[in-house]
Amino acid sequence: MDAPALTPATESLTLFDVEAESGDAGRAATDRALGHWPSPVYFGELLFESHFGHLPPGAIIVEPSAGEGNLLSIIPDRYHAVGVELSPQLAAQAAQRTGRRIIVGDFRNVELGLRPDAVFGNPPFRTELVDAFLSRSHALLPAGGIVGFILPVYMIGNAARVRDFNLRWSIEQELIPRELFGKVTTPLAFVRFVKDGMRRLVGFASFLEAADVLHNVDRRFRRIMERGGRRGPWREVVVEALRILGGEAPLARIYALIESRGLAVTRFWREKIRQVCGELATRGVLVRLTAGTFALYPQEIV
Repeated sequence: MDAPALTPATESLTLFDVEAESGDAGRAATDRALGHWPSPVYFGELLFESHFGHLPPGAIIVEPSAGEGNLLSIIPDRYHAVGVELSPQLAAQAAQRTGRRIIVGDFRNVELGLRPDAVFGNPPFRTELVDAFLSRSHALLPAGGIVGFILPVYMIGNAARVRDFNLRWSIEQELIPRELFGKVTTPLAFVRFVKDGMRRLVGFASFLEAADVLHNVDRRFRRIMERGGRRGPWREVVVEALRILGGEAPLARIYALIESRGLAVTRFWREKIRQVCGELATRGVLVRLTAGTFALYPQEIV
């Protein structure tokens, strides 16, 4: 689902593209145009305590889109917190409000002069910007470093995007109440990215397996998997592959036929094919010619 604030026109906006307006109504209009929905301070505090409260005193935390300082203001004094803000006017307001150092510039490329232990923020809901923030954060953070962002669910609802993120991060997500953010209409989540090399996923049901089928299985076999059949999808796939291969083949040739070009992560479907071939041979549906080579009975080769 797309958020109303993200139209092709606003996807490429920066703060300097939007004419400044005075007063709360003007700021709200600018925020909406940029895809930015400021965080309620008390709720930001709850998120911080839950996800960053374990960090040791003195840890360096960067807020990459500080705005007026809503999230920056709730980071406890025991941490060294720094904000980054594109607008000099908002940066000045955030500095006065929080007493923290605010770097004026674009988090994607501004020189920070420090190495953060964590990045905590509510970036504008613009896909390319969030991707760039994550890329910069990965370059800055040490092993074990954490990013925590408030994001629209559609940014983490695509299997291929999650797969690509997961190549670099462990990821976990929790739904948060969208009504806290004014007129935003898309579901929201707090998403934690951890640079730990473990590549864990929490709160994502079979995303990597789905990505592998969607992007690494040939279309004709993917359709069989999606449609299923009386004998189940995997048996249908195996029988069809062996028919195409002339009635018999080793597992390696079956895999090569089924697989399309792409970036595989789990290859879970290979294990399913291997298991089903073994089960069908044990039940007398296939003939096991050698270890890892299977054949259809003549009546199955149509």
